[in-house]
Amino acid sequence: MKAKTLIILLLFFAETATVYGNDALVRVQQNVATYTQNDVQKYILITVFAIVLFVFMLFQTIFLYLSNMNTRKLNISLAKQHHDSQEQNEEIKQQNEEIRQQNEEIASINEHLEGIVAERTKELEFTIESLSTRNGDLEQFSYILSHQVRAPIARLIGLANIFNKENIADPINQDVLMHTQQSAKDLDTIIKDLAYILSIKNEVVIEKELFDVSKVTKVVLGSLNAEICEAKADINIKLEGLSIFSVKKHWESIIYNLLSNAIKFRNKRAKLQIAVEGTIQNDMFYFTVKDNGIGLDLNQIDTYKIFGLYQRMHTHVKGKGFGLYVTKTQIEALGGKITVESAENVGSIFKVSMPL
Repeated sequence: MKAKTLIILLLFFAETATVYGNDALVRVQQNVATYTQNDVQKYILITVFAIVLFVFMLFQTIFLYLSNMNTRKLNISLAKQHHDSQEQNEEIKQQNEEIRQQNEEIASINEHLEGIVAERTKELEFTIESLSTRNGDLEQFSYILSHQVRAPIARLIGLANIFNKENIADPINQDVLMHTQQSAKDLDTIIKDLAYILSIKNEVVIEKELFDVSKVTKVVLGSLNAEICEAKADINIKLEGLSIFSVKKHWESIIYNLLSNAIKFRNKRAKLQIAVEGTIQNDMFYFTVKDNGIGLDLNQIDTYKIFGLYQRMHTHVKGKGFGLYVTKTQIEALGGKITVESAENVGSIFKVSMPL
């Protein structure tokens, strides 16, 4: 449509120029007679120049028009491209937003899954640890049944066999009765120990209360006063202002057994030094008892046996290997752990960690 219009304009201008040129020539011919030859030449030159200038301006106008048309087309094309680019940018932004949201959802799902995995892993670790503890307990009870319980029963059977039933007045019967009584006491002690341990493990309702650890420790030290004086021990306590919400009776037993253990296994070639400390950090209670006693070579001893039932690391000291096992049982019943660091002729450090 635009090309057709341009052609019509060109034809119109050409026709106009032709008419105008013809009229000019007629007027020139009419006036030739009245003008001189020089005047005629000047007039012709002016007329030709005017026609050429007109034609030049006509073509310049046409050229400017076409240039404007091309520029307009170009502007329209650029505007369309700009509009298309904006639409593409909007689509890209929308896609980026969708990708960002998807990444956030994936991150949230991953975080949730990691939480589930961590929780399941923690539960599995707790289950494995519980099974390991139970297996250890079963081994302990198996050992007790096969050795500790069987020994007094075997003695009772043997004493019954040598008892002189036909002559009650036989002097040997007095010895038999005395040893029978002792074997019965030993068996009774073992049964009571087992019953006490089972009562701790199977305690369903544990009464907790808020108490001052320093005051409980001082009460325990009072009950061990004779042993402390005999050992001439220096005891340094750093528990002032430290209160916890736990089972007080268990802690009385835990502190008693750890302090009693430090006194029993002291190094008689050095003055006994005992340090008792406690701290609370991140809802955890940390309690340590350190001594400079005879210690243990942990490379030669299974750590599990240190806390084993009726396990004795030093036979020269009176005891039956029951205190540390009870201590470990009570700490685990409260959800805590106990570990030991020790070196022979240097001393030992018992560390308790427990959630509050």
